[in-house]
Amino acid sequence: MSNTIEMRFSLVNAVTEYDRKQSTRKHYNRYALAQYLAAVEDVTNAVNCGSTRRDALVSKLNGRLLDVCLKALNMDRSTREEQLGSL
Repeated sequence: MSNTIEMRFSLVNAVTEYDRKQSTRKHYNRYALAQYLAAVEDVTNAVNCGSTRRDALVSKLNGRLLDVCLKALNMDRSTREEQLGSL
């Protein structure tokens, strides 16, 4: 199995589990999972085009979800600068 497929599998599992946990909370967005999966697709495409995994994740995700996805790929948590983006 290729590295990109393994990464995609790990990210899909991470965002699905994240969404499942969010579903028990007030103000749950039942449409969010589709957006998370679209972000995983964008991250995968960016990696296939030459971006690093971390750069691709930081460009498409933020907040707790970014940290969940970084953890799923055995990377360190996001930095303050990564969370703030290019403000």
